[in-house]
Amino acid sequence: MNKLCIFLVVAILACATSCNVTPEATGKRFLERGDKFFSDGKYEEASLSYGRAIQKAPQMGVAYYKLGLSELKRGKIPETYRALRRAVQLMPENEDARSKLIDAALTIFLANQGRSKPVRDELAALSGRLLERDPNSYDGWRTKGHLALVDGKVNEAVESFRKANEAKPMQPQVVMGLFRSLILAKQGREGEELALAFLEQEKTNGPVYDALYRYYMSGRRYQAAEEIRKSMVVNNPKNAGARIQLAAHQFLMQKHGEASNTLQSLLDNPSDFPRARLEVGDFYLSIGRVQEALRLFEEGERANPQERAVYQGRKAQAMLMLGKPEEAEKLLSERLQAYPKDDAARTARAVVLARSGTPEKLDQAIAEFRALVGKKPDDTSLRFELGRALQQKGNLDAARAEFLEAFKRQKNHIGVRLGLAQIGLAAGNYKDALQHVDWMLGVRPNDPNIRVLRSVCLQGLGNYKEARAEIVGLLKKYPEFADARIQLGLLDITESRYKEAEAIFRQLYQPGASDLRGLEGLVETYSSQKLFDRAVTLLQEELKKSPRPDAVRRALAVTATRAGNYDLAAEQYRHFLSSNPKSVEMLLRLADVQYRKGDHAAVMQTLQEAGKLAPTHPALLSSYARVQTALGRFGDAMESYRKLLKQRPDSAFTLNNLAYLLADTGGDLDEALSLAQKALQKQPQHPALLDTLALIYIKKHMPDSAIQISRNLTGKHPNNPVYRYHLGMALVSKGQRDEAKAELERALSDQPARTVEVKISGLLAGLK
Repeated sequence: MNKLCIFLVVAILACATSCNVTPEATGKRFLERGDKFFSDGKYEEASLSYGRAIQKAPQMGVAYYKLGLSELKRGKIPETYRALRRAVQLMPENEDARSKLIDAALTIFLANQGRSKPVRDELAALSGRLLERDPNSYDGWRTKGHLALVDGKVNEAVESFRKANEAKPMQPQVVMGLFRSLILAKQGREGEELALAFLEQEKTNGPVYDALYRYYMSGRRYQAAEEIRKSMVVNNPKNAGARIQLAAHQFLMQKHGEASNTLQSLLDNPSDFPRARLEVGDFYLSIGRVQEALRLFEEGERANPQERAVYQGRKAQAMLMLGKPEEAEKLLSERLQAYPKDDAARTARAVVLARSGTPEKLDQAIAEFRALVGKKPDDTSLRFELGRALQQKGNLDAARAEFLEAFKRQKNHIGVRLGLAQIGLAAGNYKDALQHVDWMLGVRPNDPNIRVLRSVCLQGLGNYKEARAEIVGLLKKYPEFADARIQLGLLDITESRYKEAEAIFRQLYQPGASDLRGLEGLVETYSSQKLFDRAVTLLQEELKKSPRPDAVRRALAVTATRAGNYDLAAEQYRHFLSSNPKSVEMLLRLADVQYRKGDHAAVMQTLQEAGKLAPTHPALLSSYARVQTALGRFGDAMESYRKLLKQRPDSAFTLNNLAYLLADTGGDLDEALSLAQKALQKQPQHPALLDTLALIYIKKHMPDSAIQISRNLTGKHPNNPVYRYHLGMALVSKGQRDEAKAELERALSDQPARTVEVKISGLLAGLK
């Protein structure tokens, strides 16, 4: 046989061999490769290999099971849940897969405070099947216990956790669940004994120590609380966090000498606690002893030059707390000159820039955070900081988008939840804000600041009775809590209880003090009664002695604007501009006052000055659009709104304003309807957005839909002449002339703006 024939035979045999390789065999090879990565601790590579095995052999249950184990090692709980769920479907006999599936599902379910219905249904079904098969199933009873506890069925939870504990005694998750259930069931002594017995066996379990500590503190058993902290230190001698928690308690109990000795025990033992200066310094920062923290950070930097970037970041944070932002920024800039790729220093500098308070540095911080997020898109903390900077800038739509991205990645980040709640409040979306606040209370049930926030949400929803009960209950516990007193005063203003509000704010107001909240409350009390002269006089007197004249001057400008004293307001903004002529914010505020005064020529000149400094500033484009609308330059106004939408495509009010202009000036009604509907998706109950939709229905000859919306709006806002005017328009379109005439005459009596008055009068003239 010649060489060519031999070659062909070999090729044919090779082809035949390769063609006989099945998908299952290929999947098995990827599975074995994943096992090798897993045993080497390379879990990302293991997950990729198991994923390839599943692609080749989609019914290979063991691949899903091992993928779940690998994702669990990576801390990716949702991915773990999905993989193990499929593994259990394919391998119902795999008990370990089922048990770990329950662990993952419970983690998701409890982290979301029981709001994940699909996961809840999965857990309920698993529990039912397990207990049907085995009435003593540990997994079945523990799952049932957690479901009952979240539902508030405390006695059922106690019984379920007890049975789980009998089936498999002293498992950490069950002990914690049973302890919590017993406390809620007023069986604290039994819960305490259970936790102490568990700690005799599991001396390193931090969560149980913490649960006992909270239990003792809530019962004012302060010595027992200290002893449990000491016990954790004794049983965990190399755990720095245990000593810091003990020191925190000692500081709380005013045992400053003992606390210092506890912290010194960390600093005196560098072999066991190599980062003691950093950890103790962080603790001192948290309690406001900034100079001591700064000293430790400087010592740590000298002793650990390899961690210089970390210590410099902490030093910068201390400088910021000491009111020295320039020094903090300088420190980090020097670090970045030497190490330009140091992302930790870049992040710290961006935080410092964001806290500086100046618009220019805030813009720098936002740009820096965006660059860092671009490199690490899954870093929750970076997205959170970017969201906070955007929130501080006033770009609430962009801030909310970043917080939501962070929320997707880490739903139990309390800062992200707080940011979303604050933006919800600012946008008037009180229901959404309340959901986040209630979640935070689930994590921190005794946090008075969150309870104040809850009262604010309830007030926004019009539930004044519950809002008042929340804040009054808080003041019984903390009678001197200023934030709660302020919220009660604001609630009094909302309910027109001005005498009570004035009494609260009079007590809080201290002339010449740096805390201006009492002053601001008094100003709001007077302004709400239209006693603007009293409010302005009070601010002018405070301006003479306040250590914060700029803040008082801003308040004076805002109050003067509300009073219609536009010359006084403009005078305040010009004062700011005399020392900072490049302040875009002050130029835009001045332009707003000039617009209200009707001085359109001055407005355009001021806006042009602002445009030279920040030509694409969103507030500038919005101001241009408003002035252009007032001047009848509707095409220019719509162009300004379109430019603004390119920057902020999710801005409900920009979408709404463009939609209103299109409808009001004979533009494309289909586009107007689409824009209005997008705006309402973001803020479904906002009255101005609903009014725009009513106008579009009128223009599209759909009077019934318009009447329904406008009647609802005038019922809730009876003194708004625009809503009543649009109801009159809809009734005219429907042919109900007498009722339309009554609505329009009522609208005129509500003293509408001049442009609206002309429109109402014109429509009325046509009915006579």
